[in-house]
Amino acid sequence: MPRESSVAATTAASLVLANPLAGANTSPIALLMENTGAATVFVGGDLAVTAANGVPIAANGSMTLVLAGGESAYAITGAGTSTLAVLSQAGTTPPTVAH
Repeated sequence: MPRESSVAATTAASLVLANPLAGANTSPIALLMENTGAATVFVGGDLAVTAANGVPIAANGSMTLVLAGGESAYAITGAGTSTLAVLSQAGTTPPTVAH
């Protein structure tokens, strides 16, 4: 069953979600993140994420991501605060979206 959450992204890296279990039998966790705020949010795999090295999600933009066992996602803004709406589902891979 999908789980909903939200994360306030600021100029300090914030944990979006962690897949705490490592190993071959760990289910991946699929994430859909939507930036509902006005500032661009940058996503990375650890606390070292910055506006320079993170993957950007523009205001009103979205991103899908799959976390394998032991992986995490973090978010940060270059300035200000923005909110990420997060939908997660364990044991699934998000569908490919044609553009």
